[in-house]
Amino acid sequence: MAGAELVFEILEKASGSQLDFTHRNWRAATPYFVSCNTTWGGLMFRIRSAAEGQGAGPLFRRSALAY
Repeated sequence: MAGAELVFEILEKASGSQLDFTHRNWRAATPYFVSCNTTWGGLMFRIRSAAEGQGAGPLFRRSALAY
């Protein structure tokens, strides 16, 4: 989406690192916004699982999302 920004920040914490993610400057909350927001949520849970040594499996499959 034109004008939208993806921002990833890695913050140092006493217990390790924290990944902050922001997807900002959406023009409107359209059906695409809802789909994109849900997809980012799934990806963030998979990144966390991988960082913690767990395997969540792929989110994207040939025929559909793995929700």
